[in-house]
Amino acid sequence: MSTHSLSATTIDLDGAAAGTTRLHLDGLTSGERGTESVTAHYRGDADATVALYVCAAHAADGGDFAQRVRIGVFERSRDLLPFPVFTGTLADLAERDRFERGVGRWTGRGDGADHEVTYEITWRAPADATGLDDRGADLGLVLEARPEPAPGSGPGDPLGDLPGPAVVGLPGG
Repeated sequence: MSTHSLSATTIDLDGAAAGTTRLHLDGLTSGERGTESVTAHYRGDADATVALYVCAAHAADGGDFAQRVRIGVFERSRDLLPFPVFTGTLADLAERDRFERGVGRWTGRGDGADHEVTYEITWRAPADATGLDDRGADLGLVLEARPEPAPGSGPGDPLGDLPGPAVVGLPGG
């Protein structure tokens, strides 16, 4: 008998924050499909980029199960129909193991209002899924919000950190 679940279906992100949920897949049968959803709520005083990535500590081990189970991640909001932000194997998703490699990036506006995006995580066992019965995966998923730099707070003049030109006496001067 197969089991699948998410440990949390809603993650609240206030300002610079991260939250986690665990996707549990076990005992999938040939051709079995399923979907779980997690919603990220962002509210902050500054704009922030939000992304979904995998906790390296809970990533699939790269074994046969992880190579054969197909994963899709779809992003949707009130104004958008679901659209794909990742397709590949469970092992491929496990490689998205830090914010910079995350999927489903969106900007939470820093206007103090609630902004939310739902990630639909779908999976499919191959039609010839023999040998996967006693295998499974627990995948730790992180939703993280990182504030964007305020306008004008960037590095400025890229040469500004260099010392000024050397003053050299001219010949005959």
